[in-house]
Amino acid sequence: MKAVFSPPTVISVLALMISVSGAAIAANGGIFTLGVKNTATRTTNLTTTVNGPSLQISNSSTGSSATGLKISVPASRPPLVVSSKKKVPNLNADLLDGRDSTQFMTPVAVGFPVAYEAPLATGGNFLYAAQYTATTPVVCDVEAGVQVGFFGTVPPPGILGPFVRGAVARMSGEYDDGYWGFYLASTGGLPSTHINRNSSYFVDAGETVLFGVLIGDVDTAWSDGTSAAFSVGYRCYAANPALSGVASAASIAQEGSVVSQKGTYPAPSPSWNKK
Repeated sequence: MKAVFSPPTVISVLALMISVSGAAIAANGGIFTLGVKNTATRTTNLTTTVNGPSLQISNSSTGSSATGLKISVPASRPPLVVSSKKKVPNLNADLLDGRDSTQFMTPVAVGFPVAYEAPLATGGNFLYAAQYTATTPVVCDVEAGVQVGFFGTVPPPGILGPFVRGAVARMSGEYDDGYWGFYLASTGGLPSTHINRNSSYFVDAGETVLFGVLIGDVDTAWSDGTSAAFSVGYRCYAANPALSGVASAASIAQEGSVVSQKGTYPAPSPSWNKK
């Protein structure tokens, strides 16, 4: 007996064949079909109780475009939503809060505080305790602490003495940080008041500098057998002019005022007693 199919039956079979071999299958509640584009208008959930991944995707291709997972969403929407703050091992992220890693300041050098003691002369005294050579352009945050001890005539209590500023020595001369100096004061005994200064300096690649302090306006009352105990530490960061809120390297290269041009590169004196 010859089978006779009605036109509706033929159309239904053709539609099924086209949908299975075509580019897309769209049906809520249907079967997830491999090798074709599956679409749905509702969320697809996968819930398991296994002690391991709920879903594992492996791609053994070594092609240049091979990957394990691709997620496409509008530019204004996040590609993932997670419920845990647990660290993901081996996750290599390109941006953090929209910034590339080069836009974050990472210390490239740290100099722990080094303490010295040096005699004071009348006038200005540049005292250095930390030397640094930059391999790349950096901005260095420098902290210096100063206190004066009297070994001769002790000024009366409350008498203001010399001022203290941060200082840097370059091949071209010596510079202070350009800010108002804080004045040391006599306590009527040993030692004087203590002052901390924080300053920032740009150091170019290949440049060697000395970080320290300027103790200025030292008169005879404060230079009579007086010695300064001071310590200097620094932390240097890669200078990235693209950083938001950070000036370009050229504009902060020598922002301090020129205090002296001695023509020679200063170095710690052998008479200083390193603590």
